[in-house]
Amino acid sequence: MLGYKSSYYKFGLDGMDFNSSFNSFKKELIECSNWVFTNYATLDLAYQQKIIPLLNGEKEMPDGGIEWAFIDLTLCRIVAPQNYDVLKKMILERIEFLHGRNEPNLAHYYDNLDEIISYMESLSVEELEKCKL
Repeated sequence: MLGYKSSYYKFGLDGMDFNSSFNSFKKELIECSNWVFTNYATLDLAYQQKIIPLLNGEKEMPDGGIEWAFIDLTLCRIVAPQNYDVLKKMILERIEFLHGRNEPNLAHYYDNLDEIISYMESLSVEELEKCKL
């Protein structure tokens, strides 16, 4: 999520190389952290970063797991409930795609997915805001 520009850092133990690599890593980590803390400081900002690009077809949903689906559905329901049904349809289609591919992290939830989503939908926005995701 911090969006590292460099995907790999190597820290040698030979003094100068270590310091240079570590300082570069530290600078990048600070820049990326500032970006996250600026762009995800509120639920509205998180919605703009995560959900709007999905709804506009500018970003693809994750290629594995399922926890992201619950977080995204909850975020949408709190911030923009008018878009919830559209997002839910998109997410369920993605889940079916992942299930068809035998996504191992989905297996634990798949049979109870309707029950989980129904429970989430039964909660008020105030109750959802109190949940730890």
